[in-house]
Order: sequence, then C-alpha cells, then structure tokens
Amino acid sequence: MTALKPLFNSTASDTHSDPLQQSLINIWSKIEKQQKRNQTFLDKKEKIFAEFKTKVLPLEHQNTRQAYEFIEFLISFVGRKSFSDYQHEELLEWIANDLEYLRTHPFVGEVNLDALQNKFNEALSEFSQSESADIDPDEIERVRYSLETIFCGKMQLTDDEIVALIKDPSLIDIYIEQMQQNVDEEQQSEDKTDQHKPFEDLFGQQTENEDDQYHAPQDERQRDLDKLFKGGQLNKIYKRLASLLHPDKEQDPVKKAQKHVIMQTLSAARKNKDAFTLIQLYQTHINDGAFLFDTDTLTPMLTLLRAKSHRLDDELHAEKSNSDVSTLVWRKFFERSNKQTEQNFNAHISALKREYREQKSIMQQNQTVAKMKKLLQERVDANCGWVDDSSIDLFDLFR
Repeated sequence: MTALKPLFNSTASDTHSDPLQQSLINIWSKIEKQQKRNQTFLDKKEKIFAEFKTKVLPLEHQNTRQAYEFIEFLISFVGRKSFSDYQHEELLEWIANDLEYLRTHPFVGEVNLDALQNKFNEALSEFSQSESADIDPDEIERVRYSLETIFCGKMQLTDDEIVALIKDPSLIDIYIEQMQQNVDEEQQSEDKTDQHKPFEDLFGQQTENEDDQYHAPQDERQRDLDKLFKGGQLNKIYKRLASLLHPDKEQDPVKKAQKHVIMQTLSAARKNKDAFTLIQLYQTHINDGAFLFDTDTLTPMLTLLRAKSHRLDDELHAEKSNSDVSTLVWRKFFERSNKQTEQNFNAHISALKREYREQKSIMQQNQTVAKMKKLLQERVDANCGWVDDSSIDLFDLFR
C-alpha cells in the first residue's frame, strides 16, 4: 500500500515539525494494523470452522440422532407405575433435561423436536390421568404457596388449574406464558398512560438556552465533518474518484463489474464519512500527490480517523463475542498454538464418541422395568443431598 505521508505534507521535515500531521500519520498506520488484525482473526475463525465441519459435525449429527432415540427410549417408561415417586421424578427430569439439551444444541441436525416433546407430553398426561387418588387440599395450597413465592404473586391459578398442574407438570410452561402475557399487558397499559403525561413531567424542566448550550459543541463538530464531504478537499477527492471509476465509462464486462464494486465502496465511504477508505481508494487509483490538506481539513480528519480506529476495535470485539455458530466453534477450540487447537478437537471428538457409547449401553442393558428401576434409584441416590441453587426444580412442587 502507498504510504500516507505524501498526501499530508510535501517534505519529511514538515512531518516531524507539525504534530497534527504526525498524529494523522500515526493514526493511519494504526488503522492499517487494526484492519490486518481484524482480517487475520476472521481468517482464523473461518479456518477453525471449516475444520470443525469436516472432523466434528458428522459426529455431532450422529449423537443428536441417537439422543433423540434415547429420549424416546426413556419416554417408553413414563407410564410404568412400579417406580417410586422419586424414581419417577428422576425419569421425568432426565427426559426434560435431555430435551432441553437438544433444543439448545447448535448442531441438532434434522430431528423433529416438537414431535418428541409431544410424545413426552402425551405419555405424561396418560400417566397423570391414570392416577385415581384425589388431590389433597393441603397439597393444592402447598403448590399455590410455592408458585406465589417463586413468581412473586404474579401467577394466580384456580384450584382446578393447580390440580391439572399437579397431574401434568408440563402445563407450567403454558401458565408461565399466560402470566407473562398479563404482565406485558399491564406494562403496555402503563406505557400508554405515560404517553399522555407532559414532556416536562417525564424528563424534568429544561430551558431552551440549556438545550442549545448542550448541543452547540456537537453541532459545530458535525458541521465541520459535513463540510469535508460536501465542499472540502475530501469532496474533491470523491468527485475525482467517481469520475475515474464510474462503471458506465468501462466497456470491458469484467472491469465494469470490478468498478461497480469499487463505486459501491466509494459511495459507502462518503455516506459513512469514512475518510480512511476514501483516501485509501485515492492512493490506490490516483495517488498523484495533488492533495496537500490544509489545517481546516486536517483537524476534522483526525477526528474521523480516530473514530475509524475505535470502530475497528469495536468490530473485533463484536466478532469475538457474538453468538453465531462459527464464533462459538472458535471460542471452544481455538488456541494460540496449532497443537493445542488440535488437542481440543481430539478431546471433543473423544467425548462425543464416549457419550454415544454410554447412551447405546444404557438402552441395551436396561430393556426391562426392573433394570430401569435399579438405574433410576442409582441416579436418585447419587443426587441425594445435592442442591442446585442456580435454577428452580419445578418438579419439587409436585411431590
């Protein structure tokens, strides 16, 4: 890339004697490094994701298909009455947790989770309806008190609704949704009331002079920036580039398409007041040294270039912290050394294969109710005394 310095001054001595011009050259160099850094990250992330799709994704899909079959296997035991209450609740929680795991799995593949959820709901409903014992009134009150405590009194259910909930815990999702709708409607009603309040009542008194004083510095800076792209030297650069690069002046189809892309970049740079990209295009396609920027141009340009530098840092942070699939894969597997990255891949692949074998073994070795009862009791005993304070176990309400 052509150096920036010839655009800002005519001699090297001028550069060192003028702090403003030196600041511009320094921030320009920083932006070039930031752009390279950001692109390097994107390339690494894409490479990691490509490797994941080749090595790991087929195993992820294989495991989720088996997880679907495993949940179906567990559901087949829901209606068995020989389990104790704790064993039955352990079974239901096992199914619910595995269903949630599949729903939140980013590589679930082509499995019908809604159909699987319906199978679970139907099996649970049939089991609840087969229970002939009446619900004790004390049990109803205990559940009501628990719901009021958990949801701060916002969930109000009738006795019949609580009885239905005790028989079919999956109904809690419906009641939570109804509760949330009521809360939203109340909030909307309050918002409409607030809209009719005087502006001063909502935000306090503010005189016209105070408002002018607050906006004056910002407005003045904005006017200076606007001048650069409307009547200043950057506007002249834009016009020269637009005249030189306009695709309508090109006969060759390939070059015409290339210039169309460049013109889109040029137009976006002007719209976004991106001085860096504008000057970069000038250096690439003209670079005759004709523009020696005056002080009135250099000062707001420094503001624009600093803003560009901040945006590049923000863009890198956003790329590293977003929740798209490729970024999730990068965060899980990437390390500074290729060896460690490879070890992360191998460890995950081993874990997937181990999980597959374990589920397959459980299905093969627990075909009878007696064996499943023993397995559930082992899980109950293993969890005895363990409390998870991070979430509410809704099944505890229905013991």
